[in-house]
Amino acid sequence: MKVLQHVSKWVSTMSNEERILWLTVATVVLAAVAVLVGIGTLKYMRNRDSQVDTRTGWIEIHKAMVNLRVQRTFVMLARGSMGAYSSGGPNQFEERRRDYILAKAQLRAQLERLNDDPLALDLVRFLNENQEMEQWQTDEYENKFDAFAHQVALKSRP
Repeated sequence: MKVLQHVSKWVSTMSNEERILWLTVATVVLAAVAVLVGIGTLKYMRNRDSQVDTRTGWIEIHKAMVNLRVQRTFVMLARGSMGAYSSGGPNQFEERRRDYILAKAQLRAQLERLNDDPLALDLVRFLNENQEMEQWQTDEYENKFDAFAHQVALKSRP
């Protein structure tokens, strides 16, 4: 309360030009503070958006990996009937294999979005090394792929 009384006395002793000058200075100071707060907020939001985009990318990669794993399982189940055609129906194994190839292409597309991350590069390298059907139908492939899926799942968490 005493501070307000003191300020009130000080302002009443000023001329109109001095009051206008002080109000102008106060306005400039408040504008500068607003600009600094705005810049800080934009930097924070840009960084936050980048983190959210990266995490969303890992979530999409994980979804694609789950889809690829499911399609691989379907191929493995249909492997027993390889070459067997039902009456007038298509070869189930070939359909499943095409679904697997599509799922693999979708995973590669998702990995291209995060192509600067070492885990994404390792996963691409792993997929490139195991392109032949005989390679991706092994238990070793399954174990390594599941390990990659676990690492991707950890990266997709906040």
